Amino acid sequence: MGKRNRNSSFELLRLVCMFSIVLYHILSHSINGLSGEFWIYKSMTVFFHFGSVVFVLISGWFGIKLTTQRLLGIYLPLLFYTLAVFFIAKNYNLHRHEVFPILLLKDGNNLWFIQPYLFLCILSPFINRLIEKFSRNDYLYLLIILGIMIFFFGWIGNYTIAKDGKTTFCFIFFYVIGRFLKSEESFIRSLPKCNQKLGYAIILIAIIIFLGKYSGITFLSKISGSFFAYHSPGQVLLSVLILLLFSTFSFHSKLLNYLSESSFAIYLIASNPTVEFYIYKFSALLYATTDNKLLFTFELVCVAAAICLICIVVDIVVRNLITRPCANSINKAIYSLFNIKH
Repeated sequence: MGKRNRNSSFELLRLVCMFSIVLYHILSHSINGLSGEFWIYKSMTVFFHFGSVVFVLISGWFGIKLTTQRLLGIYLPLLFYTLAVFFIAKNYNLHRHEVFPILLLKDGNNLWFIQPYLFLCILSPFINRLIEKFSRNDYLYLLIILGIMIFFFGWIGNYTIAKDGKTTFCFIFFYVIGRFLKSEESFIRSLPKCNQKLGYAIILIAIIIFLGKYSGITFLSKISGSFFAYHSPGQVLLSVLILLLFSTFSFHSKLLNYLSESSFAIYLIASNPTVEFYIYKFSALLYATTDNKLLFTFELVCVAAAICLICIVVDIVVRNLITRPCANSINKAIYSLFNIKH
């Protein structure tokens, strides 16, 4: 099934994921430091940390089909936006960081997501072939084994294989979860009032997170924080619930489908170190000039939404004039060179 024929609720979910990433970055890297980690901002930081995990779960739900076009669609925008921001920053003597760690997909850079996701795409044909004939029990056994390695050795033991939940191994775990949930789609939809129950479960988790941080009690705060790490059981549970909630909705919107094509670009642009520097600077200025915390929280949400919209507008121009034509040309050249039929 082509992307344009997908349920638009998933396209909306992709945009929600990117919004959550932008808002989380502002909160965690700027506002929490200024506010002394005020409980409401700390709670929002924990709750809105789901974007990356849900994005990989969506890939698992639909399955990744490895093609040169897909790989180019990931790396060419990364190359273009990274170099474009660097040269603009250089020309105007703005704050800038090293380009090569990003382009070489080194560990620890701001755009860390690209490395494990790209490796997941490369490994996807083998993963798909392994699990394509899995029964429910086969899936459950595999998920239990992976879960032990991720949660026990990664989350509790902090072993390198699943450290911080930012490894290819963790992404494979999220991908397999997505494939399993897709295989159970009919069963999930058959549950009475499924979307209501999923919504209530997400609200309950939000209440636990916010009340835990609000209480100031160390034990409750730690329970609240257990939903934060990508490789924590709480975060995986929250991300799965969000994915399933959106899977229960069914509608079609050409506009949403079109806008969601720029969802990845939101991450590439807004997470660039130079761009982030000015986003944080503006957010800090907004914080300093707004006394009412509730009003500032609303303003912060609006800022994150505005950043997403600006990135979408920029990418619509760039992808139609530059990245997509380049990807198509390179793809055709590769197919012609190796005499491969489309």
